[in-house]
Amino acid sequence: DSQMWPLLEDYIGRRDYPRGVSYCLMHMRGNPDTMTKLTDYQDVSAEVAMWLKDRCERLMQRGIPRWRILADVGIGFAKTAEQSYRLLRDLGKVQCGLPRGIPQLVGFSRKRLLGATTAEGKARRMLKRESEDQSTPPPQNGYPSSSLAKRDPQELEDRKWGGAACTAWCVQQGVFMLRTHDINETRCVVDVMQKIMNT
Repeated sequence: DSQMWPLLEDYIGRRDYPRGVSYCLMHMRGNPDTMTKLTDYQDVSAEVAMWLKDRCERLMQRGIPRWRILADVGIGFAKTAEQSYRLLRDLGKVQCGLPRGIPQLVGFSRKRLLGATTAEGKARRMLKRESEDQSTPPPQNGYPSSSLAKRDPQELEDRKWGGAACTAWCVQQGVFMLRTHDINETRCVVDVMQKIMNT
């Protein structure tokens, strides 16, 4: 953030930058190589909401209209599995902390935190047994190893069911946009949830 934000502000300040561009602000600490070590939060939901609020306000101060901004809590980015679930639970609170009219985008599709909760947990225990035999480092931060999906494609398939549950919850919480790999399945869940809620 400390490196990218000045670049973004400089880009927005240019006279020739495209005015019709939308911006997705995603919370993250560090980079993909260091983020798993940067999960020390006192209150993950409050801190993420405050970060997003500040960045949204700074964009609007630079002339970006609120309807061109999406706020993303960054599920799985510099968060443990437990912290990511807490953010999902508190999406409504995060929304209340955002400037009025800023919609949320949530991306949880096929992420390891879903596998850590569903049938993939069995594969994680299998990996632990293998690590004892082969001195493989155990999973960190409550996540099974990403190599599981490479060795057994069924693990990714299993995560769809966890994703369906998250989709239903996000619809109930009023989330504006979902990032997903499973478009048809997600559309089905959204349609049914909206029918239930609007009947």
